[in-house]
Amino acid sequence: MRLEHLFFNLAVAIVVGMAYRRMTGRDPSVIIVLAAFLPDLNVVVHAGVHLLAWISGITILFYHGSFHNILALAAISFGVAFVASRFGIRFRDAGLCTAIGYGTHLVCDAVAFNDVSLLLWPLVPATTVPVPYWYNPNFLHIAQGSVLAVAVTLVLLAALVRTYVEGRGWIRNYTHPQFT
Repeated sequence: MRLEHLFFNLAVAIVVGMAYRRMTGRDPSVIIVLAAFLPDLNVVVHAGVHLLAWISGITILFYHGSFHNILALAAISFGVAFVASRFGIRFRDAGLCTAIGYGTHLVCDAVAFNDVSLLLWPLVPATTVPVPYWYNPNFLHIAQGSVLAVAVTLVLLAALVRTYVEGRGWIRNYTHPQFT
């Protein structure tokens, strides 16, 4: 589901960027696209945890869904906003767009894997036992044809709507993003 996340987030970013630009005069929606893969950072973290466990001899459980919940969404969005604000990007813009991009990823996973319990983890106890990512048959799955077709269609529709409303100038934001 790697490409699907990119395309679904791009479709959301195009529409959110249009609305955000009308409200604030800025369009930081490229951050939504960049946030498409943040929930999957647990794979990188897992590699480090696995290495530490191997070195120390201690068994550490770390599951694929560890970053796929609203608690992680809030923490990572705040962290990205804090770091981005140090580089001149408004805290609110970076935090909101990161949360939207991260949330889009979570919703796509919840729909695709039919498991909302991990998504709402701090609020609702998980009803299923999370599967370690290396046992997940979908872990290395790059794209599923029908889901990818829907995602690409949504991107095209969002682009057509935004082009109709704003003209072709909005595309410049994705090649030369301006955050101020």
